[in-house]
Amino acid sequence: MGFYVELASRDYNKLRVAGVIEKDIQVERFFEDATTYLVREYLFLETEIFEGRNDADGRALYPDKRHVLLWDCKSSESEYSLTEKSSRQFLAYCTRTPAPQIPCPMMIIALSFSKESVAEAQRLKTQCPVGTEIALIEASTFLWLCRQWHQQHASTDKKPLPWQVLATSGKLSEENLKLRLKSFT
Repeated sequence: MGFYVELASRDYNKLRVAGVIEKDIQVERFFEDATTYLVREYLFLETEIFEGRNDADGRALYPDKRHVLLWDCKSSESEYSLTEKSSRQFLAYCTRTPAPQIPCPMMIIALSFSKESVAEAQRLKTQCPVGTEIALIEASTFLWLCRQWHQQHASTDKKPLPWQVLATSGKLSEENLKLRLKSFT
């Protein structure tokens, strides 16, 4: 996972020199694959991959089977802006989740986010099925969380990350996640 943030930021030169990619077009898919790997191997959640263009990049089932984690990876060379137009894409992902499952959260992973993205995440939440949360998380923060959880649970119980840790609408920071980890684990 040494190049996760570079995949998120589309650092083509560094990724080519390191032999991670051969073509620019590979970055997006490798970012999605790396995220699935982290969710499965570091957060200990059962993952599913969607192959269609009209689905989230991935999905994980929580042990309670009522909550699901959906995620979408947005690699870009600058901050990602969640807009009303792009929100429609995420709304479709959330509303396609079969009842009684709740997409909690719908996690959007990017290098960084515009200030307006937080307000848009809040607005999007109001349009989603009840209980859905729209979590914005920077790739470096998501990688930090995965490493923290794995370090604490890999050699003992391989306990899945509780859904409550990520269940918030808005931006998740390391500081916020430290508090959520203490509260929900």
